Amino acid sequence: MSRHRTQHELEEVISSYFGCKYLTKYIALTNGLVNETYLVDIKKNSNISQYIIQKINKDIFPNPPSVIENLNILLELKNNYDQKQKRADSKYHLTLPRLIINPETRKPFFKLDANYWKVTEFIANSYSISKVTSMEQIKEIASYLGIFHLMTTSFEANRFVEPLSGFHSMSKYLDEFDSHNLNIY
Repeated sequence: MSRHRTQHELEEVISSYFGCKYLTKYIALTNGLVNETYLVDIKKNSNISQYIIQKINKDIFPNPPSVIENLNILLELKNNYDQKQKRADSKYHLTLPRLIINPETRKPFFKLDANYWKVTEFIANSYSISKVTSMEQIKEIASYLGIFHLMTTSFEANRFVEPLSGFHSMSKYLDEFDSHNLNIY
């Protein structure tokens, strides 16, 4: 996609969410494999705010709104969990980016042409890893996965829409993991 086309699309998305087209900077985040993701700086009045804007890949996910709605449900679960647990003493606090609701559509996504976009807050000092390199990372991942499972224990799974066959099947992922006989050291 051309840089001009990308900037135009990002400006349209920003305008629909924030009522302005003051995109001061954007950076493509290229460590993802599926969706187009951008870190954007938006200037409104004299303030600059950062957001993550993502175009959902409709070739992979045939129903992009369901992917975004699932995230919205997950965020609701997390908020309910946090209110019940008040886990300030926990070493592991799960932070998820807030999904921005589009004021025009009142939905957590925006459709531009045939593409679906979502906007989330940017969490400062956050990063993604693409390859696990230590036992400490595995322990942290397991702890956060445990928090996720605690969060969802009383949840009716049928509220989630399965975007791809087997996408939400933990046993499928565990079987795949076991079949690789991984040596992480």
